[in-house]
Amino acid sequence: MRLTITIDTAPSLRRTGRPRRTASAGKQLSRGDAAWLKTRLEELCRKLGFSQGTWALQIISDTEMKSLHCRFLGIPATTDVMTFDMRPSPPTADRDCLQLDTAICIDEAQRQCARRNIPLRSELLLYAVHSLLHVSGYDDRTPAAARRMHRREDELLEALGVGLVYQSVGGAK
Repeated sequence: MRLTITIDTAPSLRRTGRPRRTASAGKQLSRGDAAWLKTRLEELCRKLGFSQGTWALQIISDTEMKSLHCRFLGIPATTDVMTFDMRPSPPTADRDCLQLDTAICIDEAQRQCARRNIPLRSELLLYAVHSLLHVSGYDDRTPAAARRMHRREDELLEALGVGLVYQSVGGAK
């Protein structure tokens, strides 16, 4: 088994194929940016030792993210990224196996990249790195843990050749 990464860039399409009206109808991720993102994520997984399994990412709107956030965490507001570790609990001895679902809010990414003057794809990559770090043992529940996690995010983004994103010009989020 090898690692498979999928990026759903149009989750606003119903099974019928008809688009739903969403807040981000004009903010779809381009195919070129999706391919760039997938290449960086494959490299990231290699760097972190994940060589098998699946990682499914969905790029969704504020409306869809708010629904997920409320359903799973009871918070009726949008957020940037939600991580769903699908491995058995506790994870099996196969530490190199990934079973991850990630929801990324394109509307929040648009707001943040405009605020910090960085490319949208870099902001989306930051959110994906954040998700992967959550299933790698990092958390951001305390200020000290958040600083540690965000430092690691930028270390990995620099190693991927993207440069600082979280601590980009304009300051941290």
